[in-house]
Amino acid sequence: MKNASNETMPWLKIKGYVSHIAVEIILSDAKVKVTRWNATLDFEKGMAIEPAVPDSFYRKVYYHFNTIFCCINYGNIILFDELHGKFEHCQIHARECEHTVVLFANGNYFVLWGDQDFCRAYKCEDFHFLQGKLSMFMIIMACCRPKHEWLGFFHASAVCDGRNSPMILGNSGSGKSTALALLGSHGFTSIADDFVPMDAVTGNVYPFMTAISIKQKSIPVPSNRYIELDEATGYTMSFLETVCCMPFYQDLDNHHTCSKLLFIDYKDDGRFHLIPIPKIEAFQQPVSDSWLSGQARRAAQSIEWFASTETYQVVYNDVNGLVSSVKNVFNDEL
Repeated sequence: MKNASNETMPWLKIKGYVSHIAVEIILSDAKVKVTRWNATLDFEKGMAIEPAVPDSFYRKVYYHFNTIFCCINYGNIILFDELHGKFEHCQIHARECEHTVVLFANGNYFVLWGDQDFCRAYKCEDFHFLQGKLSMFMIIMACCRPKHEWLGFFHASAVCDGRNSPMILGNSGSGKSTALALLGSHGFTSIADDFVPMDAVTGNVYPFMTAISIKQKSIPVPSNRYIELDEATGYTMSFLETVCCMPFYQDLDNHHTCSKLLFIDYKDDGRFHLIPIPKIEAFQQPVSDSWLSGQARRAAQSIEWFASTETYQVVYNDVNGLVSSVKNVFNDEL
């Protein structure tokens, strides 16, 4: 099957707001010219207030990320339960740390400080933006690379076959994390869950250190393939939903190109299908909860990368259909 979304695009002009980013783009023959990119970036849209740091915390936890040591001060049990499970496999005993993160509640806001600097405050209903901002801070810290050296941070998962790392995208609850765990149990390498960093120099997708979060009510992941799931810690998070956090091996040197985007959705009673989707339809989806560089040069680079990708929609309701279709995508056998 030929990927219709990979065909040469006619002159096309999009003008307006696309997921909080004011953008005017001209795409022609896979070449991109960004004529305006005024960014109001999702991860940056918290209120710029600066409340004082509290004198005490619910829990202080020490972590080892790559070669860096970090201490996170959790202001209450909600923040601890929502966030610690994803990093529990990196926990270490108390020690001197190069970096310190402070998370606490102040009225109707959750507040983030990093290395004694106020980062941002987010309304409680925008908790996912706090998670994104924290993840940005942590990957920048772990890789010792400033924000301007990253092309973007995507609300997605990523899997690898040793050559290419397609992103798995979709709305919250669409089955991204479950799909990642299922593919990891069938010979693929899990790269990142829920947060995918992309390098600006090479355009490669990098691993991220969080565990895979599997909702208790998700379709079962074969425990004989993923023994870690039987031992995974359960946390009550996300509006009292129980989530099992399953760590997987990550090597920050294991980074690959991303030339395919899979927009995935699990439907218990749906028919399996994998079809190409138009670029314009696909473009608006990964941007909504992601951070893309607002620098003109990086913005043009982002659009050029996106224009070169193959974009597919995957609806699945069984493991075999998911695994076989992703293998076909890797092998260009569609």
